[in-house]
Amino acid sequence: MHALWFDENNSLVLFGVSYTMMAIAGTFSFFTGKIGDIVSPGFALKLGVMVYSVGMFLRIFTQSMLIAGTSGFIAGLGASLVIISMRYWILSIGTEEDRPAIVAVKEMGSNVGRTIGTAVSGLLIVVFAYFFNSPLLSVLVFSAALCFLSILLIPNFPKVNNESIDKKSNSQNRPANKYKSLIVGIIVFGMVAGLSVSLINPFIPIILKNQGVSVSLIGIFMTVTSLTGIIVTPLFGKQSVNKHKHWIFLICELMTGVVILLFIKSYVVFIVLAILILRAILQTGSVIMQELMELEIYPKEYLGFLFGLSQSAFFVGDALGGVMGGYIYNLNINYALIICASFFICNSLAFPCFFKYILAKNKKESNAL
Repeated sequence: MHALWFDENNSLVLFGVSYTMMAIAGTFSFFTGKIGDIVSPGFALKLGVMVYSVGMFLRIFTQSMLIAGTSGFIAGLGASLVIISMRYWILSIGTEEDRPAIVAVKEMGSNVGRTIGTAVSGLLIVVFAYFFNSPLLSVLVFSAALCFLSILLIPNFPKVNNESIDKKSNSQNRPANKYKSLIVGIIVFGMVAGLSVSLINPFIPIILKNQGVSVSLIGIFMTVTSLTGIIVTPLFGKQSVNKHKHWIFLICELMTGVVILLFIKSYVVFIVLAILILRAILQTGSVIMQELMELEIYPKEYLGFLFGLSQSAFFVGDALGGVMGGYIYNLNINYALIICASFFICNSLAFPCFFKYILAKNKKESNAL
């Protein structure tokens, strides 16, 4: 909706500025994560929603580069706080055995929200056209207000055994900068994740067009893949998944890379759709399994900082991938697909090894104490 509003006011360049500043704000997630470590997660989530709402509202002003950039930066900070606080929430409810189901529900809720939001926003434009001269502007203001009011729906977080965390932190007396191998891994794998995603997701329409899929079908195909993610999410929410999460991640991430390589050859539209659906299933599994592994190896006393650092690294990789992807896809789409697939395949092997290494290291240090 924001892109359409900026386009309607002949300010699409300023929308790009706003979007870029939002991505830049995302690189400061290590700072917003630190806020989550200091204040209560519930307060951080409410603060994030309020800040994001302000950023959304400011995007109605399309003729000032300063306001456009500021709106994107503010919205980026708010979104970062919300994402990190949601991960705190996961740790505060249920047991470790329940964690796969909780993460799956969160992922499914995000997908459902995006799908419903897209559909409802289009419907609201039609309805508001009967009451307002500028229905698009009215929808944007309504969305910002609705987002702000959603803080009333945020429940109080259950307490996360803070006493045991404090005792553990004091007994070990290890500041976050002592987790050197963990921090290096977070940065490396965060950037790899950002590169992988940015080299495929924004360019799916281009890949489909190269496969001979008509423009009218591309939107339908994208909707089907979104719905697939929603439908299959519960499959990765079973308790048994938690015991084998690193193996499931390896298979899903490895097969994602292999499936991407299938696009090198041309197929009829039904096979193209089948490949997209398979990729959506595999990527859903990868995302959920990686989050479960991160929740297990991150020290609770530095959770916000480490999740923020991971998110910052992701945005850096995302920015690099966006720049690199445009050039490579323009040069040769097959080269782009091979490079993208190689990131997924390498990550499928490297991240589980990193996960096991950190687990073994933590166990060794715990035994030493």
